Amino acid sequence: MPTPGDLPSAVEEWTAQDVGIFMKTLGKDQRWAGYASTCVEMGIDGATLVDATVEILVELGFYKIHANKVLKEIAKRLQPAATTGGHHSLITSCLPLTETESEHMHLFGDYYNFMIQCETRILEAMDRLNKLKKAEIVRTKQQFEKIREKVVSERTRCLAEIEARHSTLAKCLRQELNRVKGNVSDSKETERILHSSMRIREWSQQPERTRTIKRATESILGKEQPFLIKDALFGVSYLEGFKKALEGDFFTVRHSEPLFENKALRSEKKTTYSTKTEGQSEHVELKIRKRAWKLFPGRTKSKRHYLGLARSPDGKYLFAVGGRDDNGKSLGTAETFCFATGEWTCFPAKMLTKRHGLGVAVSSDGKKLYAVGGYDGSQYLNSVEFYDFDDKTWTRLPQNMKVRRCGLGVALSPDGTKLYAIGGHDGSTCLDSSEYYDFATSKWTPILHPSHYKRHGLGVSMAPDGKRIYAIGGHDGANYLDSVEFYDIVTRRWNLFPNTMNKKRYGLGACISPDGRRLYVVGGHDVDGALRDVEIYDLSMGLVSKWLPLGQKMKNKRCGLGVALSPNGRALYAVGGGASASRIRTGNCNTAEFLDLLDD
Repeated sequence: MPTPGDLPSAVEEWTAQDVGIFMKTLGKDQRWAGYASTCVEMGIDGATLVDATVEILVELGFYKIHANKVLKEIAKRLQPAATTGGHHSLITSCLPLTETESEHMHLFGDYYNFMIQCETRILEAMDRLNKLKKAEIVRTKQQFEKIREKVVSERTRCLAEIEARHSTLAKCLRQELNRVKGNVSDSKETERILHSSMRIREWSQQPERTRTIKRATESILGKEQPFLIKDALFGVSYLEGFKKALEGDFFTVRHSEPLFENKALRSEKKTTYSTKTEGQSEHVELKIRKRAWKLFPGRTKSKRHYLGLARSPDGKYLFAVGGRDDNGKSLGTAETFCFATGEWTCFPAKMLTKRHGLGVAVSSDGKKLYAVGGYDGSQYLNSVEFYDFDDKTWTRLPQNMKVRRCGLGVALSPDGTKLYAIGGHDGSTCLDSSEYYDFATSKWTPILHPSHYKRHGLGVSMAPDGKRIYAIGGHDGANYLDSVEFYDIVTRRWNLFPNTMNKKRYGLGACISPDGRRLYVVGGHDVDGALRDVEIYDLSMGLVSKWLPLGQKMKNKRCGLGVALSPNGRALYAVGGGASASRIRTGNCNTAEFLDLLDD
């Protein structure tokens, strides 16, 4: 039997397999072996176990007395770590660093110090700005006290102008401060990875360590940085306008593209091809522009895992509906992202029922938003409600679905006459059934033929001509799925794709290009954890086509995310989701990002 001595000393560094070993050491009966299997299957690592509570472990299948024993043992292991002083420790290596490793380690160290300095300087700038505001108000009051009766109106105008200018600058500084704090937090995670990579003792493992260090440092150094003067790579020189503001003259900060630049990680790379002919050699140099996912300027008001996402027909708005927060609670709110302002705003009215694992769709005229099925925290739902953008109210459809469905897929016909609900889970089993709502009769009608696979947490998208509904991936109750099939509206039959995806995916997002030529699948979760890659299928080639990786991976791993395309098919959006399929430690649930699919 494994012993606790076989495990890493720091609980936070345990993998899911380490947690399974730990569970088996706590007891000899079959219950502890079952707990170990559950932890491995759900990907519960050491950091997740540290954050867990008795209630969460009970929900995962633990007896309460056993849950208390687990947490008590974890607390004992954490006590030595809690008494050690200081947050950062010296990174030491069992093997000498190579030149590449040393370069990246130094880059990361300089970058980390730079972020700390940025945070300090911005806080100092905000403090000086507040003092300037107070001094300016005092000076203005003193001037106008002498001629109060003549210039009361002028005084009011000046004070309002000072307040407006201060608000503009303070808002900009707060945004930059939040970005710096986020980067500092990510840097701490990178530091943990580097600590772990330094523990290897075998030369055979050095190439993997080199790759680990490069991945960890390149990902953090490639993030969007505060707006600093160009070429001030690790300096703290701010825009000249800031200096003027801090010396007394107010100005308006104009947000520009990030100017932090790392020459080792440029967005353009040169590739040289050499072709030889008789007596001569020809070198052709090509510049390849590297496109990448970019984060939205703001975050959603609520963290949303297994949300519903839809886009307005004119492409001006995105709608994020329901979902589950990082405490595992279902949400009854919705919010809108406006591309004109770059901000998320909450709907004025809350939903009639809290929902996560729901499906959403927008009517073709953009006046109604439908929320279908899901789970409210206590029961699986068969109800449907819609939001009227004119009345700003939620209203329930007159008839519920025939079957309760959570983790379903939803599609609305292009003419807006039928609303389809595909697959899902009814609380006891995964579903291979589907049904549609006819707005003319106000009734739900089952689709007679079942799909080839039961699918829960699938991706669904309808062809622009309304003739096909694609059902992609999901989970059948026993296995993650990589299969794809489509429902033919004319023949009323399900047909399997001959070629499967490159990865099995559950909790994925799916969408189809406006011209109906390309089918995209984004993120999800497989047996190894949450995903951040994208696959594409060329529908114009028919069923002989193959799934291909898109190349550009998302910044964050996302399972239970929402996905949409812009009306012109150029921009691919990914919103919410989490870095885990479980209901704890769901990760970056309030971020959104996009990818420009067309070459410049």
